[in-house]
Amino acid sequence: MKQFKYTTKFITIARCLIDKEKSEFLAQASLDDLKGLIPQEVVGSELLVPIAGNLFTANLANLNGDLVLGEDAINLYKKFLYAPLNSQHKQSEPIGCIIKTALSKFSPNYLLGVGSDLLTEEDVKKDLRSPFNCAIAGVLFRVANPDKVEEIADSSNPESNNYLYYSFSFEVGFSDFKIAIGSDDIRKAELIEDPKIIEELSSLLKSFGGKGENKEGKKIYRVLAGEMIAAGAGTVSRAAGTVKGLVSLTKEELESQENANENIQINDNKKENLEITSQMPIKSVNISVTNDSNKILSAKKENQRMKKLKSFAELKDLTQADVGEVCIASLRDVVENAINDASNKYADKIKDEEKAKTEALTKAQAAEDKTKELEAKVKEDEDKIKDIEIDCPDCEGMNGDEQYTCTICWQEGGSGKINVFQWLTENPELLTPKQ
Repeated sequence: MKQFKYTTKFITIARCLIDKEKSEFLAQASLDDLKGLIPQEVVGSELLVPIAGNLFTANLANLNGDLVLGEDAINLYKKFLYAPLNSQHKQSEPIGCIIKTALSKFSPNYLLGVGSDLLTEEDVKKDLRSPFNCAIAGVLFRVANPDKVEEIADSSNPESNNYLYYSFSFEVGFSDFKIAIGSDDIRKAELIEDPKIIEELSSLLKSFGGKGENKEGKKIYRVLAGEMIAAGAGTVSRAAGTVKGLVSLTKEELESQENANENIQINDNKKENLEITSQMPIKSVNISVTNDSNKILSAKKENQRMKKLKSFAELKDLTQADVGEVCIASLRDVVENAINDASNKYADKIKDEEKAKTEALTKAQAAEDKTKELEAKVKEDEDKIKDIEIDCPDCEGMNGDEQYTCTICWQEGGSGKINVFQWLTENPELLTPKQ
């Protein structure tokens, strides 16, 4: 394999700002969107474990201060096809292989576990500067490391203690880089492509041991450029205080989905569209095509009698027996409302912090301007008095005495002059008021 001048690692992390039970529910709802990447033919294999997840987000810098531009991500994500999968970046010990690559939607509410709807390249190319995810699906080889593979597979089970324990991380080689200044979002950053400026700032980058800031205190980020190669991807354990994860698809889940698709049919004559959006277990609903309006009306009334949830607290208190009686529409509304409420509160907090920061900067600037004004005034006054001379008070009446030399102005014969500024500079005690 070609050796590249630079390499970096990207780790996908989803942070939740709500409590653990809600965060796991929402994160799973987001991750389940990626199950569509997993080919059905690998599900249920005794030798393979299918997994899927997001690799990285284009146009946003990661925690290491590295960023991939949208146009480069479009070319890079496809290079991961058939690249090896390993555990904890042990590249010499592959435990699987990537079998599919894709693009997925980035949501501003990713901190709450939403997003990841699959996208096409045409969707992404409409705005190559907006954030989007690069995702993969792969298979783990059970025979490679049975215990580790089972542990990784178990992390996709919501009922497991290892749930959301693993996430994807990949390593990429690249031959050059640019620099973004001012924001981790490329849309708000200044992109530097001048080699001289890049060389001057490179030592300040996090990846080269710097603080990730320039001399003015603005954040700076390394933007991958030049030729790039995907070296592979690894499954890495979670960091403290974060929520991240991978998804798998079992034979039972696949069969359950197929049965649900068979049981839920559309009445074309009445245009009845029935949709199940919850991943929680519910009673099966068998609906056959019929023209009998009485049966259709009866089904509607039955749905109206089902329990309607009003809050997340009610969702947490549900028992297994209650789940089948929950109205799906109300469940969806509760989840959406919880996400929107948390998102709005977080947005308000950020807005208040930005306002306070702006006010503090304004006050600091005003103080700095006042200081500069006073310094300029002092300098102006100094310039005015530097050339002022007055009669020396010690030899004023000694005019004509050639034997006399004044010890203040050192003028022979008296009647000398003294420079006020010089005199006060040499005799600062004269400026001190007498007690």
